[in-house]
Amino acid sequence: MARALDYMAKSLIITFDVYGTLTQWDETVRDTLGSLLAARGRSGADIERVANAFEAESRRLQSWGAFRSYRSIIRDSLRPAMAIAALEATAEDADVMIERLACVPPFPEVPSVLAALVARGHTLAPISNTDDDLLAKTLEGLGPVFATAVTAEQAQAYKPNPGLFRFAQRKLGVEMDRWVHVAQGTFSDHAVCSALGIQAIWVNRKGATLQDGLNPFAVINDLSALPDIVF
Repeated sequence: MARALDYMAKSLIITFDVYGTLTQWDETVRDTLGSLLAARGRSGADIERVANAFEAESRRLQSWGAFRSYRSIIRDSLRPAMAIAALEATAEDADVMIERLACVPPFPEVPSVLAALVARGHTLAPISNTDDDLLAKTLEGLGPVFATAVTAEQAQAYKPNPGLFRFAQRKLGVEMDRWVHVAQGTFSDHAVCSALGIQAIWVNRKGATLQDGLNPFAVINDLSALPDIVF
């Protein structure tokens, strides 16, 4: 259930997870993998298994070893994904995947909601597990609404590493009582927000079950309800 944040008309710093919260990440990943498989004669492959393998390897690489660019993680995550369909990922496959994931379209309600929040005087910024250049192309589809952007590349850390959020706080110069984070990822975002004391709103687009121990301020089905919470 959504509740209203009472900040006595104080403007907020509202940060957002991007992929899956503002933009259609899961759909784009699956559509792109499906196109790659069809082009290689594997249109009958189990796309969910392939996509799950891609995402699992991506999460593993983000949390293992020295920091590396998200572009390189996409390339290496494609190998076990294509192997599910008995295929070897090519450099051309990786180029297509990177190009498509650099331009993830927004959910329909998102651009107008973001514009409305800016019109009310709030400052918006994304916090994203990606490279600067990849994020910039996706943000173009959301309109000129962000004051700045925070990426894993800048912080040299991927969510759920709290270092990315601490870097965001320093870059934004935000006081905790003025900071609201909006995200769909419970493990990547909400667990960190809970640990750091960041007020968070869960965008539960898929009707998922919240993990034990997490207590977002509000739960919404999509971004259209956000202006009724932060005003």
